[in-house]
Amino acid sequence: MPLHDLLQRLRIALTGSPPEDEAASVPMVPAAEYDASQALLTDAQRQLAVTEAEYNTTRTLLIETQRRLAVADQRIAILGSSNRTAARAIRQFLQDREQLVAEREAVEVRLSIAVGERSIAIADQQRTMILNDQLLSTLRDHEDARQHLEEENQRLRRRLTERTASVAVEADDGERSAAV
Repeated sequence: MPLHDLLQRLRIALTGSPPEDEAASVPMVPAAEYDASQALLTDAQRQLAVTEAEYNTTRTLLIETQRRLAVADQRIAILGSSNRTAARAIRQFLQDREQLVAEREAVEVRLSIAVGERSIAIADQQRTMILNDQLLSTLRDHEDARQHLEEENQRLRRRLTERTASVAVEADDGERSAAV
């Protein structure tokens, strides 16, 4: 097909009307060919309209999908950040819990030691009280014995003094009698 004919068909396809010979006003292409190219053009325009509608629908869906994807990405970023924050908070909570458990165990050990020391101190106090009671009893007994001994010594001194006085009186009487 010559280039001229091809250009004319293209003009027909683009303008939608057959070219006419300007002097004769007669179509240059045969009518059957014109009708076939008109049918082809109509079909191509219909397909183009369908394709454009599908394109517009697809483009709208693509825009909506991109918007939803952006929202989902933002939510994922927020959730990821929240998850990291939550994970840090949970790690910190677990560390704090471990530290508190260790402190509680240390306090329990110190409390156990304090209870043991208190028990020992109470036992020491009880032993000291018992020893003090025994010592006081012994001291009372010794005091009673000391007092008894002092009283005995005083009685013996009195007797001795009385005997010494009576011996002296008897000696005086004996000397008097010997002198008489």
